[in-house]
Amino acid sequence: MAGITDGEYCKKFTRGNVDAVTIGGYNIDDRSISAARQIVSTSDRLEFIHEISCISDEITRQVEIIRDYNRSWTGRVFVNVRLSSEKSIKNIYDNHDIDVIEVNCHCRQIPMLNAGCGERLLHDTDKLSRIIEAITKHMDCEISVKIRSNVQGTNTIDLIKKLENHDITYIHVDATKPRVAQADYEMIKKIRQHTTHHIIGNNNIKTRKDYEKMIKYGANSVSIARETLNGNVDKIFI
Repeated sequence: MAGITDGEYCKKFTRGNVDAVTIGGYNIDDRSISAARQIVSTSDRLEFIHEISCISDEITRQVEIIRDYNRSWTGRVFVNVRLSSEKSIKNIYDNHDIDVIEVNCHCRQIPMLNAGCGERLLHDTDKLSRIIEAITKHMDCEISVKIRSNVQGTNTIDLIKKLENHDITYIHVDATKPRVAQADYEMIKKIRQHTTHHIIGNNNIKTRKDYEKMIKYGANSVSIARETLNGNVDKIFI
């Protein structure tokens, strides 16, 4: 995501060797929208705010920007969403343009945590389960869950074991390791041992060597964010 949320930014990567792009995160309920307003009021993180009357229509518009730009691209569009309750999913029930809905268990800004969104879901796995079940019941897209590893007060492997019981396709892992400026590759290896789901490895992927190491340790694929700001990801993926 790299702090950029829209189709205009993502579309150009469809002409590279990229199988998926992520738009969002989108705030899809009142609590996440209120949290986003607080974040934007005290920072320049404008990607957090979406003052949109119909979020589902906006998601469709952004997906169409990507698809129209490169009609030969057969990749998937992930839509990352921030939400505080399983009831919030109703706001996008009718959207058939989402390939993969990604539940954001990753954002760690204080207003988002206070709203029960983002990383807070790592501490409330029962609510996370209800969210996944609501998506499974009411939508026909695949499901990804984006997590951050090694979060204080949580057990990453216990979470992975719980996710194994759900009908999801992807576990998107920001392999954070406190006070270490590289991915926790050993955590990816441990996660691999406890799940059959597709693992997307993430964190400080800047070179082809980083990519290959993430795959070696058990990820099925790799995502990048800030490195996309340099404009050329071929050095990593080709």
